[in-house]
Amino acid sequence: MRHLLTSLLLALVVSLTACAPPLSLVHVRTDPPGGKVRIDETGALLEDGAQIGLERGTYHFSPADMPVGPDSVTLAVNGSDEAHVLVPTQREILPGRFNLRTQPPGGSVLVLETQRTVADGEQLTLAPGRYRLQPALKGYRPAEVVIDVLANREEELFIDLGTGYAQLTLTTSPPGANLLVDGQARGVTPIELELESGTHQIDLELNGFLPHRRQLKLAAGVEQTLDISLQPEPTSALVHMTTNPPGGQVFLANRPMGQGKVNLGRLPFGTYSVRGVKTLNDLQRLVGEMSFTLKEDRPYQLTLPLTQPQRQFAGQWYPEAQALQREQRRYQSQRVARPLLVELNSADLQTLRAAESEALVNALHGLLRVGDRIQVTQADKTWLVWKRHLQPSPEFKAMVAALVAGNRYSLPFAADTVEKVVSTLPGTQPLTELAFALHRARAQRALLDLAQPQLAAIGTKIQRSLADGPLTIIAASDSELSLPGSPRQLAKGLWLTEIAAADDPVELNWAAPPQHLLVVSDSGSPLVGQLPGALLLAFEKQIVALAEGVKVQHLVRLSNGPDYPAWHRQEFVLEGPLAGQLDLSRDELGPNEHFGDYQRIWLITYQNQGQLTQRQLAGRYQVVKEKKEFGSDKFLRRNSSAP
Repeated sequence: MRHLLTSLLLALVVSLTACAPPLSLVHVRTDPPGGKVRIDETGALLEDGAQIGLERGTYHFSPADMPVGPDSVTLAVNGSDEAHVLVPTQREILPGRFNLRTQPPGGSVLVLETQRTVADGEQLTLAPGRYRLQPALKGYRPAEVVIDVLANREEELFIDLGTGYAQLTLTTSPPGANLLVDGQARGVTPIELELESGTHQIDLELNGFLPHRRQLKLAAGVEQTLDISLQPEPTSALVHMTTNPPGGQVFLANRPMGQGKVNLGRLPFGTYSVRGVKTLNDLQRLVGEMSFTLKEDRPYQLTLPLTQPQRQFAGQWYPEAQALQREQRRYQSQRVARPLLVELNSADLQTLRAAESEALVNALHGLLRVGDRIQVTQADKTWLVWKRHLQPSPEFKAMVAALVAGNRYSLPFAADTVEKVVSTLPGTQPLTELAFALHRARAQRALLDLAQPQLAAIGTKIQRSLADGPLTIIAASDSELSLPGSPRQLAKGLWLTEIAAADDPVELNWAAPPQHLLVVSDSGSPLVGQLPGALLLAFEKQIVALAEGVKVQHLVRLSNGPDYPAWHRQEFVLEGPLAGQLDLSRDELGPNEHFGDYQRIWLITYQNQGQLTQRQLAGRYQVVKEKKEFGSDKFLRRNSSAP
């Protein structure tokens, strides 16, 4: 039966062949047997042992049931001959392959099942199956990794090793500091600890020392040792100080620290008080005080304001208003009853300014009384030198200095009236002119006010009483004089002395008469005022009253004019049998023969409160050319002598 079917099939094939393109009979076998094959070009599926006729061409036979199978088998047929093809339908079982990469690089992997270690960058080959891998790298503690290995597959295996760690050994000097890492307390130094790699904030705290903080970068797997010296907690600060206005002197605890920009150095923490002084001149200064507190170690730049004006009085510094009050009280207690103002001629300024400053101070202070003052005006400037104390005060020196330098000087004193204003004429010796003008003006009548031609050759006697009080004697002389008291030479050729009150005469002696001699007292006088100028004819005389209400005991008449070749001296004494009939309180002007101007000076000695004293009176008169004959029924007993 089988042979019958085969014969019929062959007959059919022959029949078809006769009418179709020629075909090659292909016998298909699979390895291993029992597989299925697919012809890629026709899509035909053939079982192991099948036959198929194929036209002439090239065909690819591939395993039909393997998604990823071995390569196909290529067969070329000629369309007539039989062909046989063996198609592998099962691949060779190959191991899986992994290209290992670790993060960070440099790690390794241990395959726990095989105990094989593969490094980063190497290839890991494993038979198909499940494996446990233990990654490793110094400074890291990665977790175990499980992988499934497929046959015949190559893959990239990336393993993240996770967080790295570093070993830190930390010591401090001194030890015992509290350690905080990223704000968390970790112990006390010295200490060893493991930290994650990366940047950490390290804080160290120890009583008595400054807190220490730093940023620390740690590399994984690195053992790092760190030794830190802690700085002692500061207990002082550096202080620099200036004053406002600048240039003042700074005192700390009453100790002078310097002037201008002052470095006080490092001062322990605490509160301090400082005092500053800026001297403006010998009399004035600015002062100020301030407190400051030091509590942190940093440079302190401080400014001390000097806002309180002070003034010197009697060698002590006081607030300005208080010093002026004290000075005013002292001035009022020492001031003379009738102070004077002397106006110096501006032409004398050059002479005064040429004098040595200290000598000028002594001279002006010596000839002035407390309350007296000198004024000089030049252009729009006026200088005032005002004696306000028995001793040369700094204010007095400052006023004289301003006069000499031509600087303005503002007086801080309260206004004070003067009894009289006296002006001087310009001269070669302004201090002498000033002295005589001032003291001549202070008295109603001088006891004596004579120039050299009017003085006796070897000396004179000044009659005085207790009522006259203290006397002031001023002499202009190129030679030294024998003056009572404690005479002072105020300037070249100028002498001044003051003598206490007494009732005995004052004897003045000299080898040569001084150029001028003035003796004054502050007490009053019964003598008449300034005599009016008289106009007389030749040989005419005129009776004048010299004193009122007192008995004149002695009269010296000094006359000068055309009738006299020099000063003519006459003395009249109330004595003898006719003394009761004489009245020396009156005298006559004239008679004179020659016309012209005449001067008459009287030195009048009289009783004052039972004691003898004297005053001087002077007058001028003129004799004209007309003559007058007359007789006088008045007479005087007189002793006459030339000077």
